[in-house]
Amino acid sequence: MFFDGTDAVHRTMRRVADERFDRMPGRPRRFTHRDTGATFSVLLTGFFPGAIAFPDPAAVAEQRDDLRVLTLPALVELKLAAGRYQDFADVVNLARENAYERRQDEAFPNGPASA
Repeated sequence: MFFDGTDAVHRTMRRVADERFDRMPGRPRRFTHRDTGATFSVLLTGFFPGAIAFPDPAAVAEQRDDLRVLTLPALVELKLAAGRYQDFADVVNLARENAYERRQDEAFPNGPASA
């Protein structure tokens, strides 16, 4: 979600909490979906949760199909800064997957069907 100022963040968080989500105790920007148990956090640009500030989404996003997603370097930087074991594992898996894709691109420059 993108927000225009702090007031918009607070209005949206109140609306989300009133609908199908519950705030997690002690975590004011973390919510749980009542039906599925799925969780999400509201991240604020410039907020320092650890070693680095959350970046401006417009500066670190790219279009993939019909979605705007973080660039790979931005994702890796945030994962490493989080310092959690699962985030380190995610970075290793991202590196493996991207190395595999790079090898495939080098082996089949016109796609696998050309071999």
